[in-house]
Amino acid sequence: MFRQAYASTSKIVRPRQFATYRTKTDKPNVIQKLGKEHNVRLIKFMQNLYKEQHVDLTSSRSIEETMDRIRSAKGPVQTLDTFKKFRRLNPQAKTAIENWLAGSEYVVLMKHVETLSQVPGIGHARAAELVEVGATTIEDLRKPQYYDLLTNAQQAFLDFQDDLNKVSDTQAAHRVQETVRSALKPTVEVILVGDHRRGLQQSISTQLLIIDPAHEHLPTPASTGNVASYSVNRLEATEGNMAPESIELLKRRGILAAELRCSTHKWSGLVRVSGKNIDGDWESQIQRVKGIKEHQGEFRRADLVFVPAKSRAAALIMCTGDEFMVNIIRKKADELGLKFNEFGLWRLKVMGEQEERAARKPESWELVPTETEEDFFAELGLEWIEPEKRNLGYLQSGGPKPYRRKY
Repeated sequence: MFRQAYASTSKIVRPRQFATYRTKTDKPNVIQKLGKEHNVRLIKFMQNLYKEQHVDLTSSRSIEETMDRIRSAKGPVQTLDTFKKFRRLNPQAKTAIENWLAGSEYVVLMKHVETLSQVPGIGHARAAELVEVGATTIEDLRKPQYYDLLTNAQQAFLDFQDDLNKVSDTQAAHRVQETVRSALKPTVEVILVGDHRRGLQQSISTQLLIIDPAHEHLPTPASTGNVASYSVNRLEATEGNMAPESIELLKRRGILAAELRCSTHKWSGLVRVSGKNIDGDWESQIQRVKGIKEHQGEFRRADLVFVPAKSRAAALIMCTGDEFMVNIIRKKADELGLKFNEFGLWRLKVMGEQEERAARKPESWELVPTETEEDFFAELGLEWIEPEKRNLGYLQSGGPKPYRRKY
């Protein structure tokens, strides 16, 4: 069954990343306007070069043919390498046109755009907006008037780019886990999941599942149109949610250093790993907060997921992954008329003709009891799969066998 399911989901759409654009500036798009006029100005310059200064542009093709190529170009011509015809220019004409392009306002601004777009999270469109308000270098982005225009993610990439690209081994992942655990209540469970729970030695991000026994509220599946989606009811997810309080606590205690994105029950960004001071004692909260401001210490990328205790089994499976395994488990749940998300395995109380209408009402959903991961797999009619086997290679080899109850 898993081999067949894998074949039908081999082309899986990657999760959509959170948008990193902030509201556009009110100024007109100067760069776009200059781009539309750029080729016209280039042609006029070449005409002037040929007619008034009597410079022979090319001996093998007419000047009109070269200009027609520029007129039909898909975008502004920024270098002489754009067309092969430019390679036949005589040295005097080539130098003159290169000098004109180098001083073109559009080309100069586009070089600034290329510079700013080197910062991860800043695309060409956002870079163009920043250039138009005056930022031309990466150092400019650190100035308050431009820094405040960036999103949290863009600021994080600007301040901690090297740290965000660090790969965390198992030891580093456990340091992140212990750092987060030390700042929360003793009753809160912090579990290492993701790549490391599947047995991988390295990962770009440490994934942690955070479970508070005192947190009991369970958001039901959301409804999109006539179909209940895998996401959760956003209004319900906001009510009684432990994530905002816990995130704010971790920030105050100097644990969360930079935020890439944050939703109702998930946080992604940089964690500053607690260390010891020169006396050999663990850092105080003041020292940790100071370390973040001065960019001192060990920083690691992390993803935190907050769920109530009732969601433990489903959340462990969802957060352990991998992506292919999760998609196939969802497919199996769908076949049984169930919905699977990080908060649990859900069953619709009302079936038949009233199903579509009922799916939109939170009270129409009930949580399928699954205290452990073993219970979860058994509920789907599957044998237990060790975390280390939850990967694409295991699925391609045939996957798990149907669950057989032992009497």
